[in-house]
Amino acid sequence: MFKNQQIIVFSPFYISPHFSAEQTQQLLLDLKQFLKNIHQQKHHFSQFFLIDDGNSPNIKEILLQLQQTYPWLNIHSHTKNIGLDQSLFQTYNFLLEKNHLNESDIIIRLDADGEHDPSFIPTLIEKINAGNDVALCQIQYHSLHQQEFDLEFNTFQGALQGEIILGKGKKLLHNSPGFSAYTLKVLHTILPEVPNYLQRYELKYHEPCKWGADLVLLFHASLNHFHIDTTSTQPSLLKPANRSIAKMLDQLRTNTQHLQLMLELNSKPKEDPNRKKN
Repeated sequence: MFKNQQIIVFSPFYISPHFSAEQTQQLLLDLKQFLKNIHQQKHHFSQFFLIDDGNSPNIKEILLQLQQTYPWLNIHSHTKNIGLDQSLFQTYNFLLEKNHLNESDIIIRLDADGEHDPSFIPTLIEKINAGNDVALCQIQYHSLHQQEFDLEFNTFQGALQGEIILGKGKKLLHNSPGFSAYTLKVLHTILPEVPNYLQRYELKYHEPCKWGADLVLLFHASLNHFHIDTTSTQPSLLKPANRSIAKMLDQLRTNTQHLQLMLELNSKPKEDPNRKKN
């Protein structure tokens, strides 16, 4: 962290009322372990926000109790559940509006369900401060499930994510969105573009872009020619309790469809003003 540089970290958290008692209990245990891991990294960030996306009163009470254990824990609550995508977009805008931040300050987003490892927070900060505009951490899934994910990811998504994030002909080895760091300069540029993009997407395809918030942001960062670092990879800590392997694979397939549609919707990317013409 540079002198006077602000690093803000946030994580969305929601437990569906449709989850079983066992799932709910496991997610709360995972959250408590996650916050312990975040606590070990607290000297690397200025503020941490847990985004309560419309949890039940019982869950809200537990979050307030955790705040007593961790005084650095800020809780930002939505009055109702608005879904992960809208929660992420609203949170980025909330953080930009609430805090007096500079263009070189950083906002980092990671999940609180056990999939992302907070010990990689300083790695992403280093990547940004080395001159990158965006840094993301690819996830290498547990060896028990890696073959299933590789079959789905490498067949479809590796090339699509690579093309969207890095450019045509590029490929990622592992799943990337979710654990990412952005400078304020990037967010100030791309967030105003998102509402119009989502509206065009829904008008053209007659459905909302689900599970795609992270990819939409990375795509717009790429379209605006910001430099995105993808060299960090962490092993997945565990399989999140709210997602079975079948559901996680289904999300990969859904993302594959959205990635293809995103590329089609932006088949004519913005011209790079710095690119030399022949």
